[in-house]
Amino acid sequence: STDLHLRYLIRYAADRRSHKYVDAAFAIIEDSFDRFAGELSPELLVLFAEVASELRGREAAVARALELFDRLHTEEDQFVVRALLVRCVYESRLGLETCQLKGLHLLQQLRFALDTFLLKALALATQKPNDERYGFLVYNVSVVFWDTIRPLCRMGWQRHVVEETSRVLEALRTVAKSLPSAGDKGKSKGAAAATGSAIPVAVDATWLAEMLLNLAFGLEDAGREAEAVKKAEEANQLIDEQLKQSTGNKDLARLRALVLSARAHFARKQGPGKLREEIDKASGSTVAGAGLFCP
Repeated sequence: STDLHLRYLIRYAADRRSHKYVDAAFAIIEDSFDRFAGELSPELLVLFAEVASELRGREAAVARALELFDRLHTEEDQFVVRALLVRCVYESRLGLETCQLKGLHLLQQLRFALDTFLLKALALATQKPNDERYGFLVYNVSVVFWDTIRPLCRMGWQRHVVEETSRVLEALRTVAKSLPSAGDKGKSKGAAAATGSAIPVAVDATWLAEMLLNLAFGLEDAGREAEAVKKAEEANQLIDEQLKQSTGNKDLARLRALVLSARAHFARKQGPGKLREEIDKASGSTVAGAGLFCP
């Protein structure tokens, strides 16, 4: 059937990272656009848009597939959320790469991508009852969010996405809290269902720590230094907890050094206090703290 053939082409395009299969799939979509209202599965348009966006170079096909999907007015399931995320990526690339916008024009375009598409995707993924099964989409939102705001992660610009960063981080932390604790692992499936537990989604603590640091620098840029210090301390606590469970992890060690450097940066206005000693102890060096606090 056309449905199965289209699925085959999309899967092969993803597995082989082939534009040939993307083009073949898009040809079928264009020839059969009027069949998605009944005969063909609407989700295929989203699956195609995700693969074409990932492979790049087919932005017109991505936009066309998303346009056809929007016309169908499907129920607000995971594919609506995924379509919104692809559209956010499309709009951010439109500003960054296609039009090569700069300054305030780029800021406006990225804010448009975030406010119109990404935050709507986040709202759909976290509303009830979606919040109990779409935790993986919240994680996806955080990844797309980070890719979108990276051009703004510098002084003078990061202040403009502080509220958006806070919303994404809060949703991500909520998903992380849904992971069962040691005391919950013995519960039966029935007991878990009775408490309305969400489907657990693994969220790497290092990713949470990086998001916290990103928010900290945004808060500093917005003149909210005290809040920035608190977020950096929260990131430090996360890394400390992970280091107790995992030794010899190079990624954790790298991030720990980054967190300590950030804390030193935020503390320079108030003076090092006990932080210098803490940095020396954590690094195993008697001069690391002094080095970070050098003018």
